[in-house]
Amino acid sequence: MSTTTAEPGTLPTPDLAEMERLRTQAHEWCFACGQGLFRLEFELSEAGAFRSQSFSWSPFFCGYEGVVHGGALALYFDQLMTCCLFAHGVEAVTARLSLRYLRPVSPEVPNYLEATVQEVVGPRFALTGRLVQRGQVKVRAEAQFWKRSGVNGVRKAPGNLSRSAVGASGESGRYLPEEPLPVRT
Repeated sequence: MSTTTAEPGTLPTPDLAEMERLRTQAHEWCFACGQGLFRLEFELSEAGAFRSQSFSWSPFFCGYEGVVHGGALALYFDQLMTCCLFAHGVEAVTARLSLRYLRPVSPEVPNYLEATVQEVVGPRFALTGRLVQRGQVKVRAEAQFWKRSGVNGVRKAPGNLSRSAVGASGESGRYLPEEPLPVRT
């Protein structure tokens, strides 16, 4: 497998119309970026960076008073990075997402999230992201995504992936096998 650093020309230029097409086609029912409460709107900065439009967190998203909950931040970074890949014409699933909380994120203060594709290795995409509020980077994120196979509809899960999160007897199910799924291109 060859490694490609994500430099200009490696992936198609980000295109918001393509992002919206894939978002609607592939993610219509997504908890985060579907048509619901958690949906972000995106733009390209003057420098061409993929980012959310400026928004403010509602106190609804706080864990401790005055501090946005880390789980909410993770949900939004996952949405940001998925949609960043959509803008490059790529449908992929999250394999790993890691956040580094540098400073508390305040509710009711404008901020934006920004993502960049750093590396492409076969079907794997490495991305970085950041949340900026009042000119300060408050959260950094790193993620790996795998290109989605069977993109012409919902792919049926292999045997060990078809169980629900909790089976009829209450035991925990497994969503992912120990080894990554083979990806067809």
